[in-house]
Amino acid sequence: MAPIAGTYRMVTSDNLTAECEATFSAFLSPADLKLIAAPGNVWTLVIREKADGLICKAEYSKTPQFNGTYEYTYGEETTFPGYPGSTVMTLTDPNTLTEVWKDATGGGSHSYTLKFDSFGATVRTSTSAHGVVATSVWERINPPSFEGFYLLESHENAEMLMSHLSKKELEEMFADAALRISKSDDVYTMVDYFGTGEKKVVFRLDEQQEVGALPEFQMKDVVLVVTRTGPTTLSYLAKDRATAKIQAWTAEVTESNFTWSVEAAPGVVTRFRYRRVGDIMGSWKVAVMGEMSAYMDALGVPRAVQTALKEEQPTMRFTYLGKGLWEYSSDAKIVACDPTILRMGEECVLKMANIGSITMLYNFTRDGMVGVKKMGGKVVASTTKFLKDFTITEDTVVGVPGTHLTTITTRV
Repeated sequence: MAPIAGTYRMVTSDNLTAECEATFSAFLSPADLKLIAAPGNVWTLVIREKADGLICKAEYSKTPQFNGTYEYTYGEETTFPGYPGSTVMTLTDPNTLTEVWKDATGGGSHSYTLKFDSFGATVRTSTSAHGVVATSVWERINPPSFEGFYLLESHENAEMLMSHLSKKELEEMFADAALRISKSDDVYTMVDYFGTGEKKVVFRLDEQQEVGALPEFQMKDVVLVVTRTGPTTLSYLAKDRATAKIQAWTAEVTESNFTWSVEAAPGVVTRFRYRRVGDIMGSWKVAVMGEMSAYMDALGVPRAVQTALKEEQPTMRFTYLGKGLWEYSSDAKIVACDPTILRMGEECVLKMANIGSITMLYNFTRDGMVGVKKMGGKVVASTTKFLKDFTITEDTVVGVPGTHLTTITTRV
């Protein structure tokens, strides 16, 4: 059974104009209908279940004046302010909703049949005059995960929260600062990487944890409890048993950012804003490599080396060293290389057995890396998407048709 509650975003409609007319024509002008159906106006539906019905929130990204929240009790006739008519919502089976609207202005009736599945929902819109007029597909949007790797972008009022530190000490502390949150079963590990070192905190939600000293916040013997206060928010309450000092932090995550907030003084909030980037940390073993001959031939790799590479499934590892530095290592035998230190956005050279030197430059994207490699007089454009348990790398020799190579790895 697919869940009904959730957040859904319209992906496509085979007749958006007809869908808009059926839904809105009784109370919107033709000009407003054009606005709500305009390209780029993202339709989102948030559904919450209650004991005997639903609460639905409809949002339109470019026409928020039409946003609204609607509460239904299954099987009961319902009216809404400003809507000429009434509606009845029915749960026809565990995966299907049916809503029938009767237009009090004499425009007949229209209905929606919503079928939910693992992808999201399919909505079929019908009118009493014309039958089925449109079918739209909606994707279920899961809340962004707290897990990930984040780079500090900015901070506000940090000097008030850490008044015991000089301006120079603060600058050193926040130089190339980063944050990583990972989860195994129900245990979270949060590591703060500062220019002056790193601090690890391990916790379970809703359980008291012993942390010890947090000298950067002048706290000596800290206990804390972390609570999930919403789909995208955490409460982080820390108490110093030595001084009874309490700090109440709030974390908020989006698809692109992570923000810590805490009151530094009455009416003064300190914020640390991080940017989400691909979580490349860890070990990744090659699972699938596409047809490589054209790619390798273009780079001048001998056929004997190519044959050996097809039989090898090496593991590569990325380790964050702090201060913006990463270490890359691999257990590959055919193209063995020494561990290499690199920094995103800067050139580095990787020396590989049987291939030679590769000059590389990579930078983070929100969910991975993008970069270029230069080898054998050729340039390779490369993108890697890092998922929780897999990576997908797409490499192409620039200017050489037919050289696209896909490599998939698994986290080990």
